[in-house]
Amino acid sequence: MNGLLICFSRPYAVAWLFAVMLLLGGCQSSQLPPWLQGAFSPEATQPPSQATRTPAQGLPASMPAVVGPGEKPEILFPFEPPPSPPVTGIPPVAKGPTVAPNASASVPPPVPSTAAPSAPGGAKKNGQQWPSFTPYLIQPSNPDAMALAPLSRSTVPPASGETVRVALLLPLSGPNAGLGQAMLNAAQLAVFNFADKSFELLVHDTKGAPGAATAAASAAIGDGAAMILGPLLSASTRAAGAIARAANVPVVAFSSDRSVAGGGTYTMGFLPSAEISRIVAYARAKGVRRFAALAPDNIYGETVVSALEAAVAANAATISRVQYYDPHATDFSPAVRALANYDARRHALLAQRKELEGNEDEVSRRALKRL
Repeated sequence: MNGLLICFSRPYAVAWLFAVMLLLGGCQSSQLPPWLQGAFSPEATQPPSQATRTPAQGLPASMPAVVGPGEKPEILFPFEPPPSPPVTGIPPVAKGPTVAPNASASVPPPVPSTAAPSAPGGAKKNGQQWPSFTPYLIQPSNPDAMALAPLSRSTVPPASGETVRVALLLPLSGPNAGLGQAMLNAAQLAVFNFADKSFELLVHDTKGAPGAATAAASAAIGDGAAMILGPLLSASTRAAGAIARAANVPVVAFSSDRSVAGGGTYTMGFLPSAEISRIVAYARAKGVRRFAALAPDNIYGETVVSALEAAVAANAATISRVQYYDPHATDFSPAVRALANYDARRHALLAQRKELEGNEDEVSRRALKRL
């Protein structure tokens, strides 16, 4: 203030000083004592000392004040305005409790809850309950809630406690023993890779014969098999299917003969009708018009021939010859000679050769060389 008086020691110094005091009073009015704020009471004619100041009602005595750099912190207490004259006709409003200067104004911290509050409460304003987020902020995190659930390793539903038994009927001896052993190896590999402890595979030998297939099916059903896989051959499938049908046990055979399917027996092999239809269509596209068939003399052979007749008729072709052979034979030369009409063609060729040998012309000699 002395610096301001020295700088403005001219005729207008008083006016400048008054303007500066008004400016400071507007900025620091909350920190001026009552005698500088216009409170002209007998007690306020003198500047009050630090000992006579009382804290405002409802505020803690340890409220910090905003201080500048290098200044000492000072606890400031706002003062109430002068009391206004009482108004008659209105009941007095009760004041809240006051806090003494030396009283402890600390509030105990809320106790954290282990569960999320269902309806947090807060301060009331105009009769409304305002929500409070304090319980959510002080609630400790639960490490167990962040743990991930273990992933399931299998999507297959759990099986019952009983053991599931499945019978496998294959020709492990006889002419088709090699094929039967190869299929058994594949089945055992599948069991070790995909089956669990509640699965049991019962292996039985059909020997490639209907009688042995019947005995194998009876033994499998007696052992408690819930399903039969096999047999491989159509004749064995018919024999085993009759026994399984009586016991209400399903059969999934490896035969490609459609005629054995039905009555609880199912087939997994390739059907000959689809194969023959594709073969005939391909040959017909290459210009072939005449077809012959060499089929086994059994029900499967008859099924193949029937499929060939249907495919040839659908493709505008003809069947020149059909020859059946014994499926248990080891020499198929007689069947092949009969299919090719070898004897009749041989006699015709010998007769033609003899005729050409009797001619002495050059054309006959060239034809004889081609024969």
